[in-house]
Amino acid sequence: HNQHTHTMNPIFQLAESHYTTESTLLESLKHQLGQLDQLVREYKASWQEIHSFSFSEQRAKELLVETTFAKFHPILHSLNQMVPAHQYYKYSGKFSFHWQNIAFLFQIRCYFEKKTIGELDQLKKDLNLAAYENLHFPLEDYLMGVCSLTEELSRYCTNCVTRRSFSQPAEILEFLNKVFSGMGSISFKNSDLRRKYDGIKYRIKDVEGVVYDLTLRNLITKDEPKQQGSDKMQE
Repeated sequence: HNQHTHTMNPIFQLAESHYTTESTLLESLKHQLGQLDQLVREYKASWQEIHSFSFSEQRAKELLVETTFAKFHPILHSLNQMVPAHQYYKYSGKFSFHWQNIAFLFQIRCYFEKKTIGELDQLKKDLNLAAYENLHFPLEDYLMGVCSLTEELSRYCTNCVTRRSFSQPAEILEFLNKVFSGMGSISFKNSDLRRKYDGIKYRIKDVEGVVYDLTLRNLITKDEPKQQGSDKMQE
């Protein structure tokens, strides 16, 4: 009877050491992803300034410097060392939420820097992902970030009016329409992403309401074919 237990032991030992290693790895990942989350939260809090009454182009320039993606590199470097080679997808669920937030930050930076949608390749460059062969940035998480930007911009649009920044809502509307039609060609496998995408329609409606209102009050001119001069704002 004793002999039987002895032959079983090595198998249990092997299983036990596997689970110990795995739980140590999960603990380390959790800690490191916590560090990532802290930086992301800091950056997101900084970008909330776009909604403040005193927000200016100058402040946007400062925010671009303050929220540099270089600060993510050491954290990603550590995460890359933790994830076993070729096993990223086993842990990908733990990264998804953080990637989506980073994608959102990337998009808000691109909007305030050049009024464009940032491309996934550029995001990977900014994060130096080529150097971290065990980490992958999924297209879905990138697209979730694009959708989150549309939510932020529809709120920003209302605050622009409060700041008497009347030309911005029309710009935002044009941008949202571009995002909506650009993403329209994707066949969504991911239902969360589909829902987020469908939500853009409502953001567009909100911003259209603001633009319509400003037009009625003669605070902005109608978007007629570019007739210079005759189309100037009537004071």
